[in-house]
Parts: sequence; structure tokens; C-alpha cells
Amino acid sequence: MVRPPPNLSLSSWADKYRVLSRETSAEPGRFRTSRTPFMRKPMDSFTDPKVERVVVMSASQTAKTECMVWNPVGYVLDCDPGPILIVDPREADSKKNSKKRLTPMLRDCPSLRGKVAEGKGNTRDSSNTILEKVGAGFSIILAGANAPAGLANDPIRYLFLNEVSRFPLSSGAEGDPVEIAEKRTTTFSNRKILANSSPTDEDSCRISAMYKQSDAQVYVVPCPHCDHGQVLRWMQIRWERDKEGVSIPETARYFCEKCNEPWTDGERIEAVERADQRESEGYGWVATQPFNGTAGFHIPVFLAPWSNVMMPELVKEWDRAQGYPLQLKTFINTRLAETWKEKYMGVSVDSPNERTEPYPTTPEGLIMAPVEVAVMTAGVDVQDDRLEVQIVGFGKDFEQWKIQYHVIAGDPSAQGVWDELWNLLIKPIPMARGGVDYVRATVVDTGYHAIRAYEFVRPRQRVTLPDGALAYVFGVKAYSGPGDVWPKQATRTNKGKIDLYSIKVDPLKESLYGALSKIQEPGPGYIHFPHPVKQKAPTERDFSDDYFKQLTSEKRHDTYDKNGRPKYEWQLKSPGARNEALDTHNYAEAAFHGLVRMGIDIDREAHAASLLAAAYEAAKKAKPDEGSARKKVIRKGRGPTGSSYLSRRNN
Repeated sequence: MVRPPPNLSLSSWADKYRVLSRETSAEPGRFRTSRTPFMRKPMDSFTDPKVERVVVMSASQTAKTECMVWNPVGYVLDCDPGPILIVDPREADSKKNSKKRLTPMLRDCPSLRGKVAEGKGNTRDSSNTILEKVGAGFSIILAGANAPAGLANDPIRYLFLNEVSRFPLSSGAEGDPVEIAEKRTTTFSNRKILANSSPTDEDSCRISAMYKQSDAQVYVVPCPHCDHGQVLRWMQIRWERDKEGVSIPETARYFCEKCNEPWTDGERIEAVERADQRESEGYGWVATQPFNGTAGFHIPVFLAPWSNVMMPELVKEWDRAQGYPLQLKTFINTRLAETWKEKYMGVSVDSPNERTEPYPTTPEGLIMAPVEVAVMTAGVDVQDDRLEVQIVGFGKDFEQWKIQYHVIAGDPSAQGVWDELWNLLIKPIPMARGGVDYVRATVVDTGYHAIRAYEFVRPRQRVTLPDGALAYVFGVKAYSGPGDVWPKQATRTNKGKIDLYSIKVDPLKESLYGALSKIQEPGPGYIHFPHPVKQKAPTERDFSDDYFKQLTSEKRHDTYDKNGRPKYEWQLKSPGARNEALDTHNYAEAAFHGLVRMGIDIDREAHAASLLAAAYEAAKKAKPDEGSARKKVIRKGRGPTGSSYLSRRNN
């Protein structure tokens, strides 16, 4: 207890004593800092007496959690005991990390075995629980940032803030969880605070704000060809495309910013290793701001040696994200370790007629879904005296086509409007490629007239359409705030006993407004709107000026919470403005996310649609005795029953 800690850096301790467990590592066995040399200095900053805080703004899959949470925890238990607090975004994360990471580490590292008192397996014994462990001279408390009780108890010396950018703005009613946790370290003059995370939105990202208040170190590597030192950046990765403009990921290379010579992945990894070995020559970690007690490190995924983050794989991810603002945001945050900054606060359509275009129509004048539409979804908004319904088509690379907009007048507390809604949803929609198709997924907002909405959804959650395909009707409750659009699972804790999905609408608004303001040419992510047509259903409305006013009726407003932390919220541009067009768009797009979660492969569906369009054109031109040509094309693209368009159209 009174022996001073050994003169041993954290990286040296990890190389000598740390063993990676099979449950948590793809490379179990002895830990080797040389595998991720860029993590040496961030780890050693923990054992540097001049450093009080360590901030790591890192991409995913860079070993940041092992290096900046569990290696330091192991060092503390073995070499310099003291009270420890590990804070995760949620208490559920803390329980998982206790079972899947801490317990295996204590078991597999010989120097840590037996350090933690064994629990007796009964509720009265509190010496070793999932969220609290004690030993000689130390205690370990694991807490969720959403659970204030675990943040505000005894003093602590070592504070670990894991994935801090995903912490809630407030821990219950107690305030900022970071401030609550840091107050527990004030009695220790030799405290250590470690924060790590992938970044999020620029205006509200905790790890980015912490990094800006540090010495903001970047990793400089030497060029294998000219020895010029540089920070690895995405803009320096280039690749070839074929005659049709399709990427060839295997050709991806990193190009030196000075001599413009290409590097292979092997040369890139070697450059990262050489930088660690040549720190005295100005390579490796270089501070860009004066040191003030906080060491900060920015770690993009380019520094990692893993096979699944090689340049061809990153190019594939980049291509898949084009036209999908949410996927692009994920790439920027978790691969480049950069914050996401939206260029818009709100958007307007000054000339709606310039955004609309002619769609194909039937001989009777009915609008047809364009050839590129692979799947159609609907969003239903419930109002006091009507239901509003928007039907949207989706194609390859998240390109969208607005198909129909309906207003069904009537009291939603009565059955009539719901019957009319169902008749609308199962009504066939003529397709420009031939034949008809149906709405495959519908989202119904259950926030208003909930009981009636539940009654409508319950028997229709999974139905078979007239053409034999499956369709889904999802009951949802919409919430604001960042996060994934579609939840990992539904809940049945509702009066209707349906699968109720809690969706996030803020990412949907960001996606829509990003597409309207940034994507001006048809292609990935573009949104098409049809010209008005003469012939339409009694409930159908045109995509008129009023529609576009409603669609762009909100703007993002940046503000601050009571603790001074930045946050944003979406507000109506003018009080009392109508926004049903925006809401129904959000629900229709959410239905698409739900359909993807149910297993649809939109790229395969788009390919099947193109085959069917080609077959339809061939059939129109074929002679009577050549009618089998269309059937052959259809059979070639057949997929599982109820999944592929071609299998559904085989008749």
C-alpha cells in the first residue's frame, strides 16, 4: 500500500502482463503495442505525471477501448491501486462490459488473477457485484451515464469516460453526467481522467469539444517514397472507375501529398510503424496546440492495420453511403473520426414547378410509378378530422420518387376512415415497366387516436397482398433527438398489444433537407416529384405549392441546455404552420428502414425491377410466337417467394 508505483509505462506494462481474452478479441493472446503503434503515446500519457487528462477522438476499430480503458484499469489494479469509475453511455453497456471485458481480463491476466474479491453469490454480499468490485486498495464502479445514482457517490481517483459523445445531455434530473462524474475526482491531486469516443455532430459533440481544449495531437507518417511527413487524410485516397463510372475498389491507393506517389496498404501500415520508431525526427504524434495538462489524440481508421479497414473496403463503404446522408454521417464519424457538420439550418423550395417533372401516365391519365422504382412505402399521419397518406417509391442508391398524396377526410375515432385507408393501401398502382405493384410497407403514427390506430395495425402487421407478396404495417411512436431511425426491437407494452416501434424523426429530417439542398441532379439520393395530372382518385392531392410549404415547414434551431451544452431542435418556421407533408414523408421513409430491417435487399429488388422493365419492353416488341422470351427473363431473376419482384410477377 505504501510502496511507490513501479517506473513502468502503461504500454510496457501491457506488453509484459496484458492478455487479450477470446471473448473480446479477434487476436487473443499476449497484447502487443507494436500491433497498433499509434496507441503507444496515448497509453503512456496515462502514466505521465504531467498529464491529468487524456482525450482520444478515434474511429471505430482502432483498439481505443482496450488501450484507453482496460489496459489502464489493469495497470491501476496491478501497480497503482485507487478508486476507479468507468462510465458508459447506458447502464446496460456497463453491465455488458463488466461481464464481457472486465471479468475475462481479471481471469486471463496472471498479474490480475485474485486481485478482486470473489463474491459469495448471494444478495447480501456486495463485495463483488456486476457493477461494483473491490480489492486491496482499490474499488471499481461501473455506471451508465443515464443512471445518476452510480455517478454521485464516493470520491474516485481514476475516471474513464467511455464513448463520451454518446452520453445523454442530462443524467435524469441531475444534470450533465460528465460534470457529475468529474466532481468525484476533485479530492485527488493526482487524479486521471480518460475520455474516448468516436465523434458525432459538430455542434453537440463532447469528444470534439474536449479535443479542442487539449494539445490536439495528430499522427504524422513519412512517405515511403520521399520521406515527407504528413497526416493521413481521406482526400488523398484515390481509385479508378470503369467506363460506366462504377468504382473499382481494388485500385485504391494513398497518394503522397508532396510527391504524388501511390502507396499500397502494406506501405501505409509500414509508414505508421516507422512513424512510431522515428519520433525524435518529428514523426509520430505532433501537438498542434500548447500543452495545458490535457493530452489529446485524433485517430482516423487509416492508422489501423486490420484487414476489414483496408483501402478497398473503405472505398466500398464510401460508395454505399453515397445518396444516404445517415450512412455518410456514420462513415465520417466512425471511419474518419471527424465531426458531422450540416450545411443547412432550413431549406425552402422557391419554385416548386422547377422541382416537379412529368411521370408516365396510363391511357386514362393515371400517374404511373417510374421504371426505376423498386419498392413503395406509405406514411400515415393521424389528425383530428382526417388521415393524410403519402406514398413514396425507392430505387437504387436511395433515389426516391413521390407517387401519391391522399387526404382521407373523416373522424379517426370512427371506423370509416380506417376502412378507406386500407382500401387505398391495397389498391394496385400501375407501373411504367408494365403491370401493377403494391405498397410493401406502411408506417402509422399512433400518437393520436391511439386505440383506433392500434386496432387498425394489429391484424395487418404482416399480410399477404393479392400478388402473393408480403407487406407490413408498422405502428410507431415518433420521437425527436439523434440516433438510429429504426429501433433494434419493438415493444409490446402498449394498450393495443402490437409490435410498437419507437422511431427517431430528426435523422429523417436531416436526410430530407440534406437531399433537397445538396442533391440537385437525378441519381443517388435525389428526390423526384411529379407534375400535376388531371385524372386522380377523389382523395388524391397534387404535389403543389402548399405541399412544398409543408414539406419545408421546419428548420433546425441550435441552442444550449441548462448546463451550457450545445444542442439542436427542429421548429416550425412560423407558428401554426402545417407540416403534415413533412410528417408523412418521414413516416414513409421510416417504413423503408423498417422494410430493410425485415430483410429486403433494395439493390437486388432494383436489379429485378430493371430486368422486368427490359422483359416488358421485349414483350411489347415480340412477335406472337416469341411470347416465351419474357418468361425466360423473368425466370432468370427469380428470388425467394414473396421477396423478389420477378417471382411475384411470374404470372
